[in-house]
Amino acid sequence: MKILNFSTLDCEHKVESLFWVDGEARHAYIESYHDCVSFDATYMTNMYDMPFTPFIGINRHGQSFMMGCAFLRDEKTPSYKWLFETFLEAMKGKVPVSIITDQDVAMRNAIASTFPYTNHRNCRWHIMDKFTGTIGPILEKDEELEGDFKECMNHIVTPGEFETAWEAMVAKYGLQNNEHFQRLYALRSSFVPAYYIHCFYPFLKSTQRSEGFNAVLKKYVNPNMSVLHFVRQYQKIQDKCLVAQDGQDFKTDDRDR
Repeated sequence: MKILNFSTLDCEHKVESLFWVDGEARHAYIESYHDCVSFDATYMTNMYDMPFTPFIGINRHGQSFMMGCAFLRDEKTPSYKWLFETFLEAMKGKVPVSIITDQDVAMRNAIASTFPYTNHRNCRWHIMDKFTGTIGPILEKDEELEGDFKECMNHIVTPGEFETAWEAMVAKYGLQNNEHFQRLYALRSSFVPAYYIHCFYPFLKSTQRSEGFNAVLKKYVNPNMSVLHFVRQYQKIQDKCLVAQDGQDFKTDDRDR
């Protein structure tokens, strides 16, 4: 498996950031699967104390696969900007149509700068989880409010309909001055489904595919591995993903004959 890698060095010639992608994933992204990317920066326990950041795609069978990974020195905007610019260079300038991430401000700034025309959606689960302790108790006390809230958040089709439904709900239950509902409302365009009706996010409302990959990765690596050993283990995982995809391709092609 051919690996394409990029890196930067600090003033002491130590690796600051490292990105790599294999040939199969690069080809798949460029030719077919640049429509939706899940990106997550999760601190893995490793000997370099560097955040691990995988780009995860979804193939035509709904399976997750890796479209490149990186180790970054930190989670600041310049580091993310370098990574996204490097990703574009590796992928021949092919920009993702849609991307889903958590709410990290530095990440959002880098995406806005590097992928200005990409649809950027935040992880719904993380946002709602932050409000569980504040809005949750209010909803539990009023079953009718809870029903209207879920209807507004889950079943409204367009932004205009959402605005109308939210305003009606707030007025009906006297929530105009509730700071928690106000804060959630302020985030609406970054995660509420109604604002992404024309965007392609297959089976995605959260970054769970990225987090799921991290769980798989932990089965293959340990904190004392070198970067070289880590990349070798990465190849094993990618090979396993490709075998699963080939098997599903065979079943699909055989069924279509």
